[in-house]
Amino acid sequence: MSRDWVIDKFMINVSYDADVAKVKKVVKGIGAALLEDEELGPLIIETVKMKGVEQFGDYGITLSFAMTTKPGHQTQIRRRAQAMIKEAFDANGINFASPTVQVAGDEGQATAAAAATRDAIAKKNAALAAQQGGEAAAE
Repeated sequence: MSRDWVIDKFMINVSYDADVAKVKKVVKGIGAALLEDEELGPLIIETVKMKGVEQFGDYGITLSFAMTTKPGHQTQIRRRAQAMIKEAFDANGINFASPTVQVAGDEGQATAAAAATRDAIAKKNAALAAQQGGEAAAE
C-alpha cells in the first residue's frame, strides 16, 4: 500500500472456437469505457488490456489480462471490468470455456440412442404415474 500503483492481473478461459483477436478488440473497448466512468476512471492508471494467450487447457484457451490502478481500488475495478467482459462476450458470441462431451458414431446410432433414452424415460414416468395412481386409489 506504500506504492503509487497496483498492477492487477487475472485470467479468463474461453472456448477453443473463440476469436482471440476479437476478444482483444472487445476488451479494448471495455478498457475505454472504464476510463470514461466518472467513479472508476480517476482510479485507473492503465486500463484493462488483454496481454495474450497464456496456455491451452483441457476445455479452452487461458487468456491473461492486466491493469494498473491506484492502491486499494483494484478489486472494485476488476469486478466491474469482469462484469463488463461477461456482458460483452455474450453480445459478441464469445463463449467461456466449459467441459464438453463429444460422442463419436454415425447419425443412425445417435438417433437409436436418443430413441432408447426417450423410451426409458417414458416407461419410468408411466411406472411412477401408475404407482401414484395406486396410492391415490388406496386413500
